[in-house]
Amino acid sequence: MMFKLLCLIPLFMLAVESQEIASFRIVSPIYKTRVDVAWDAVPNATSYKVTGLSKTGPFQLYISKNKTTISLSPGVSYILTCMVYQFNNMNTTLTVKTKNLISVTANSNNFTDIKILTSVATSKSLRIFWDKFSNATLYTVIYIGNNSNEKALQTSRTFANIVGLKSMTSYSVMVLVSSISNVQPKYAAQSTWYSFNTTSGTLISILHI
Repeated sequence: MMFKLLCLIPLFMLAVESQEIASFRIVSPIYKTRVDVAWDAVPNATSYKVTGLSKTGPFQLYISKNKTTISLSPGVSYILTCMVYQFNNMNTTLTVKTKNLISVTANSNNFTDIKILTSVATSKSLRIFWDKFSNATLYTVIYIGNNSNEKALQTSRTFANIVGLKSMTSYSVMVLVSSISNVQPKYAAQSTWYSFNTTSGTLISILHI
């Protein structure tokens, strides 16, 4: 039995070594402060490492999914690559990485920010409104609460209802242009982050940060 296991291990290693991470790509418009990248999932990979290099220095992200958001600084150029960090929750010494690199330069405020106008919050939800951006046909609303992961919803209208929130909790919200005339642009506009606190049911104004 031990002999059989020892024979299988080299075969597994050879199979993995022959792989590479395919289709490393940008899957969102490039904004002033963020961009989404994705790649084809690798069998048995449970953790990936995305590495970035810019004039401000290197950075690394560790994620379990085959998609992530990269934080950008306006006008700064980045070189991105991705590799498998863990197989079956164990660190690997095998090199399984992207063959191609991604070069991306953050939007340097080529577009006017979307301006969120008003909001109405309750203990469990938030309704926000904003001015229509020229020719925008799809928006993505990003929101994140204390000690929670970032979530998103999409709408073709100039308002959004964010539901399922926790009472007495601070949230941050951002609006992104996702489509112009039904086409995803290379560069697109975003709002700045806005913060608000859910309450026990009273109205609350949104704060710009």
